Amino acid sequence: MIKLKWDDSFQIGSSEIDQHHKHLFELFEKLHDGYSNGSPNLGPIIDELVDYASYHFKSEEIWMFEKFYPEMVNHKKEHNSFLLRINKKQKAFHSGQEHISMGTLLFLREWIVSHILKTDAKFGKFLKEMEHV
Repeated sequence: MIKLKWDDSFQIGSSEIDQHHKHLFELFEKLHDGYSNGSPNLGPIIDELVDYASYHFKSEEIWMFEKFYPEMVNHKKEHNSFLLRINKKQKAFHSGQEHISMGTLLFLREWIVSHILKTDAKFGKFLKEMEHV
């Protein structure tokens, strides 16, 4: 239904960033599978996904800074916006105010796919162009 499987269309051309993205896919699938199987213990999976996304974003932003990426500010805004939303959902889940829903899974899936295929792909293109300068 909303499975998220890695394929070559998601590669941006940086092996390190691509490995990070693959791991995000794996964490999403772990959350999706837990939800689909009715697992009562989704908290650790949510925490792992949020922690890894934060780590990945910081790493990506360091790479952008080191390469003088001109779109870094806008890219970082997308990261921050996502983290605000997912941190709010994480806190609501842990406080018992909210459960993981299909809507949450759809939001995560669409954000990850869109961000990689659009925003991260631009950074990948920039990196390739930098190799030829």
